[in-house]
Amino acid sequence: MDTLTDNIFDNFDRVVQAAVSNAIPTAQRWGNHKEEGGFHWCTYRALVRRNGVFTNGNGPHDLNLQLCTPIIKHLASHWEKAFTKRLPHVLQSFTRKSKNLLKSFHQDIVARSLEQGAGATGLVMLGQQLRTYEAIFANFATQMVELISNLQQEANREFVPVVTERLLQTYETCAAESGGGMYVRMKGHMEGGVASNLDVFADSCNQVKQRLIAMCKDVNDAMSVKAEDVFTNMSRDYTQVISGSAVQGQMMPKQERLVRAEVARVFEELELANQADASSNAETESEETLKSRSHSCNLQ
Repeated sequence: MDTLTDNIFDNFDRVVQAAVSNAIPTAQRWGNHKEEGGFHWCTYRALVRRNGVFTNGNGPHDLNLQLCTPIIKHLASHWEKAFTKRLPHVLQSFTRKSKNLLKSFHQDIVARSLEQGAGATGLVMLGQQLRTYEAIFANFATQMVELISNLQQEANREFVPVVTERLLQTYETCAAESGGGMYVRMKGHMEGGVASNLDVFADSCNQVKQRLIAMCKDVNDAMSVKAEDVFTNMSRDYTQVISGSAVQGQMMPKQERLVRAEVARVFEELELANQADASSNAETESEETLKSRSHSCNLQ
């Protein structure tokens, strides 16, 4: 996955190591004096009783988030590049290329139909309908940008819950302490629990990776369904207008494969589709070859 791999996945090892290196010193700091970034023992106890999350007069506190901060902080610029710049740009490019493919198809049909003596009125109607299909692709690309934005935000929130889940036993052990010396024992349990679960940061990144892969599949499936719907409707419209037999046979399947190839190419660039899905489309055929075959179709 080139785009996601280059901007996010390839950085996981580095940010995981940063989180591992920072984890134990962070847990130790929680037990320091307030002047040194630590918590009062009452606040500390309230935190462990609430799985690391507590709000008091000094504001909200989240121990799990603090442990994940090196990951989130170091990924921030790469995350933004992938999801607010690169992906919207490529989807907009897909819209432009889809529009050009639709126009090319329509022009080919018009030229062949006029050669066969088709009426101009019907062709004008198809030209007007073409703009409707172009708008559908443009609106759908915008919807996909919004979908990606929502899904990536959900994925970005997956780092912390994985850490929280792993430290639940540690929190319970700390919360069970009572009596003299309890604060010292709580701090010992906490530091030991963090130290024994340093692999949680790799698990956290892997969870996010799986969510992003699932996001890619959702977007890919949605775009494929939309392209199929558009060409089903186009097939109906052209069949009705051009005397029934004009778009029967191979004309629409070939043009549909051309746009499907463009969908696959976009997702290959984004790596929002796996290689098996991409190879099943008609990417290996050039646009010129498909147009040549379109001219050879019988429009009579």
